[in-house]
Amino acid sequence: MKNQHSLLPVVRTWTIVLTSIIVPAALFRYLLPHDWHVWLFKPFYGDYIPAQTDILASIPVQEFLHRLGGVAYIVIGLLQFSKSFRKRKPKLHRNLGKAFLLLSLALGIGGIVMSIIVPAAGLQETVPTVLFAGLFIFFTLKAYQTARQKRFLEHREWVIRNFALGIGVATIRVYAAIFINFSPLTIEEVVITTFWLGWTTNMILAEAWIHVTRPKARKRVKAS
Repeated sequence: MKNQHSLLPVVRTWTIVLTSIIVPAALFRYLLPHDWHVWLFKPFYGDYIPAQTDILASIPVQEFLHRLGGVAYIVIGLLQFSKSFRKRKPKLHRNLGKAFLLLSLALGIGGIVMSIIVPAAGLQETVPTVLFAGLFIFFTLKAYQTARQKRFLEHREWVIRNFALGIGVATIRVYAAIFINFSPLTIEEVVITTFWLGWTTNMILAEAWIHVTRPKARKRVKAS
């Protein structure tokens, strides 16, 4: 592709890696028998997997909606960032954008509720979850506001921030697998550490990407 930023392949690869983690992690809970699900993920997450699935089993409806909503959010989000899709299906892009923002609100609120009802690491897990879910909801509202006001450059940036936090769950899983297998931290300490680290990492990467692509995006918006 002509004029693409040199970092674009890196960003695409990292996004694909994260989505390839989060989508199966969400769906295998229902596609595989319980014992198979635990067996598949236990080498990465140890005893955290059976413990966490038992906790989530206490709120099956909320868990189901959160997991399936998360998968829909990822799929729609990837489509929204596709330049060819936006050009070929502008009306569908706008309608899916509305669904994406509604899913974002539902997932943000659901994440806060679940972290309060069934926190794996107590209050120290609830605090970062509420903080970053609050930011996630704020980014969603700003994305909606700027789209309504046709401030599309700003809209793009708020959606990038939104999606970076949304797939931050996968970054947390990457860090968790590393810390569980290669550090002396307890499960509770791993949860607390990776929640802060995973979402912060994605926020930093999102701001870096916004910064390096803003000049080209500004030219594209002005030309449209």
